[in-house]
Amino acid sequence: MKTTSLTRKIIGIVVLVSIVFCGMSHAALIHHWTLDELDGSSQFVDLVGGANGTTNLGAALDTIEYRVGLGCVNLDGTDDDVTVGQIDQGGGTELTVAAWIFYDNTSGEQTIVSQNGSFELRLGANQLAAAIHSDVGWNITDQDGGALRLTNNDPQGWTHVAMVYSHPNLIRYINGLQVGPTKTISGTSIGNPSATDASIGSEGGAVRKDYFDGHIDDVRIYDHALTQDEMLDLVKGLANHWKLDGLTGAKYADEVGPNHGQLVGSPTLDTTNKKIGAGSVEFVYDNGDILNISQYVLSGLKEISLSMWFKVDGNAHTHGLFGNSAGDFFWKINTNGELGVRTYASTNGVSISAWSRTPSGTISTNVWIHATMVFDSRTAPASWKLYLNGVNEELTVVPTFSADIMGNTPSLQNNGGIGSLNSGSGDRFDGHIDDVAVRRDALSADEVKCLFDVGDGALGYDAGQFDKLKLVHEGLLDSVIVGGLVWIRGEGLSAPAGLSGGGANYKLVMDATALTGVQQPPQGTVISIQ
Repeated sequence: MKTTSLTRKIIGIVVLVSIVFCGMSHAALIHHWTLDELDGSSQFVDLVGGANGTTNLGAALDTIEYRVGLGCVNLDGTDDDVTVGQIDQGGGTELTVAAWIFYDNTSGEQTIVSQNGSFELRLGANQLAAAIHSDVGWNITDQDGGALRLTNNDPQGWTHVAMVYSHPNLIRYINGLQVGPTKTISGTSIGNPSATDASIGSEGGAVRKDYFDGHIDDVRIYDHALTQDEMLDLVKGLANHWKLDGLTGAKYADEVGPNHGQLVGSPTLDTTNKKIGAGSVEFVYDNGDILNISQYVLSGLKEISLSMWFKVDGNAHTHGLFGNSAGDFFWKINTNGELGVRTYASTNGVSISAWSRTPSGTISTNVWIHATMVFDSRTAPASWKLYLNGVNEELTVVPTFSADIMGNTPSLQNNGGIGSLNSGSGDRFDGHIDDVAVRRDALSADEVKCLFDVGDGALGYDAGQFDKLKLVHEGLLDSVIVGGLVWIRGEGLSAPAGLSGGGANYKLVMDATALTGVQQPPQGTVISIQ
């Protein structure tokens, strides 16, 4: 089936509607601009509140560089914005404003979402700031959201930002975690000017200013204060993704987050010996090869899924897969062929240094292996689960934790990152690594199996593409286009082909006729997911 423009439009409409219903929590979502597509009058639809957004000057739909759904708005920082009309946040004592942003520079003040006389979420001094206009006037946080700083003028990629007001407290969030101190607001109710339009990408009002330079996606306004867990739910999914298919400048790009892998030693791109995509990275033990990750990766996460493909050249020494220089966390293969993760943590005031590891001889050499480790501190007692090729491995050591073990994880620096543990001389990887991904959610056993299947099957989907397929399965999207193929949630077409099933709740079903003898199906092929 060929994907026509009409088909794409229908799919887009279905997607928009499904996002609305699935994105709502017990807090009332009163406005939601997915920024996925323009209607016939150059407006972005407010799917909940009816305050459709009108594009001004060069504000444009971008269907390539988006974070959620099918598109986003691209703004030039000079005069572009989206006027979203008169919004009604009730003039109460609670409010949540959230959005995904990808900014091009940090020059001057840049407004993300605002309503003059009511609220404002913005960037200032390269950091996140927020303001509430109460019944006694404006209350503005200090500009101390340091996590949004640029490093060496390198954009950090998509970042989720939010402000939450619950009288008298105003809190800012970056990627689901609080940044900066809580601001105490004077007065009580939020201003609710009936004659003032709100704005995406500028400070609204009669004279618009402080324009945003970059992309904005999935803007939401709630009339309640979201909890910490609800905020984390908004940013679940991929946090970091290194395809390792090629260099961008002198780095291997993090396709989702800010943590691009910088070369230490001489790790090289191998376009022949690879598992997924255009290439993999070859690490040589004697060269001290590392992909250094200079920023936070696992800090503060309550749920973690870390996955990668690797092929070990030999077990003559310890192979570091992923870790940080301080040794608070690392993932490695020991000389006896066991795979383990070591965690240094403090839980309930008690310091813990513990291994979770598979039996000896688990890891074979000179063969591609998919490994996933999952941790969920929301379940008690919590422990790591390690999967090899989609199968949950029985561990010889199973320590348990009762708190958020990643709350104080330091940055990965110098001798930590992909292909290493820490500063130890014997902690380098020797072999190939491909498609490394960090998620902010704990994958189920069926999901891990599906992640392995889509990477190991004829289509060779990477972790980022699996992320989209997962949304279809869970009903968050009714359909999605991945690699030119239309994936639709349904009962399936004909006999499975190309990929095996992924468990009772994950079954990838393909049109056998269309896929017979075809490594990569033609664009427009319809694939169902059950």
